[in-house]
Amino acid sequence: MPSSVHASPEQVISLEMLESVEQQLTQLLVSNAHAKRRLASQLQENLPPAAVPVLGMALREDQISQSEIGELLMVDKASLSRLVTRLEDAGLLVRTLDPHDRRVSRISATEQARKRWGEIMDEQRTLWISKMRGWPNEDLRRLVALLGRLNEDLRQG
Repeated sequence: MPSSVHASPEQVISLEMLESVEQQLTQLLVSNAHAKRRLASQLQENLPPAAVPVLGMALREDQISQSEIGELLMVDKASLSRLVTRLEDAGLLVRTLDPHDRRVSRISATEQARKRWGEIMDEQRTLWISKMRGWPNEDLRRLVALLGRLNEDLRQG
């Protein structure tokens, strides 16, 4: 196994550093999975964690099409339809037909979803504040910048 990886002609990343990055990202993904499970159960008993990002998309963009959600979240049509149905049954989403194209389903969060999501996010923000209370603002700015850079690089493939 090589001891380094060439990231670019001018930069060599040690295998040890790459493994450390992978380990931290894996832990972040695991923590995210736990958070989605917890959030799903707070929203509705037995709601699957995969429904959380679907609801999140509907909360951010009212009247988003079901196909847009599927593309953005990389969820197949059948799985997404089941998740939307679960969220509808829970009273968290409303699905309507697009008046200009009846083949398109538009998704909107209900007032109940907005209220519950807001309450849960307030609790989550309190938790984040308690975890990062001792962090200097410069560290937080740097974290935001680095995560933004990583997200942009990942989006570009």
